[in-house]
Amino acid sequence: MRIALFISGRITCYESCLLPFLQKAADIHNVHLYIALNADASSEYIQKALLDLQPWLQASHIHPFTLPDDFLYTHPETFAFQQVKAPGAKVCWLPVNQMSMYFHDWKAMQMIETSGNTYDLVMKFRADMMDVEWPAALTIPPPMTLHMVKPNCHFPGFGESNVLVVSDCWVWGRPEVMHLYCDTYPFVLQKLEEKKGKYLIHFESCVTDNVCAKGIAYEFFPYKYTLDKGRRVFDIALRNTAPLLPTTGR
Repeated sequence: MRIALFISGRITCYESCLLPFLQKAADIHNVHLYIALNADASSEYIQKALLDLQPWLQASHIHPFTLPDDFLYTHPETFAFQQVKAPGAKVCWLPVNQMSMYFHDWKAMQMIETSGNTYDLVMKFRADMMDVEWPAALTIPPPMTLHMVKPNCHFPGFGESNVLVVSDCWVWGRPEVMHLYCDTYPFVLQKLEEKKGKYLIHFESCVTDNVCAKGIAYEFFPYKYTLDKGRRVFDIALRNTAPLLPTTGR
């Protein structure tokens, strides 16, 4: 099967996680790798990653991510946001990593679609997932349907969709439906504009809102994964550990 596999946001821990996964694909799938990262392309770690992943790598987009100049967030929720300095040196909490994930999903899909290659499946995969195996019964999902690994932490979303969240870690589908899945970035920007910034941004919840708004069906599979504890070793901004607001505050 011809698969476009993409990594977005960060590639930390690729040596012990992503690399073995790609090596295991050699006898069963033809895998092309696309990476879109919030990183400095000139760093020693990124340069080594590009070299190690060269046998699979088709295209890359590697630049530090910044929020749009007109970004407006007025919702009170700041759980897991990053501490940044706004104009005037004011310190505030903003969803930089969340928006970076959405942006790099979107950017990776753009690279896949402009590559000139054709694929049976497009798969999103985290570079920091440990001890993972290729699904034994990997098939092409029906049209407008996604297949995904059931999230380790499965909870009702905090956004507009009152359903258990979809996966933002490991998901696959036909190229045309993965295009829609990867549209979370423009979807969130549109929501912020419509609601004058009062739209809750939360990793899985916004992805779920986007999937549900587009009428995409999905099915969970009980494959196992764990996330490497060193995945945030290169993260710079302080992460807000304040608890989620009560439901009435959201």
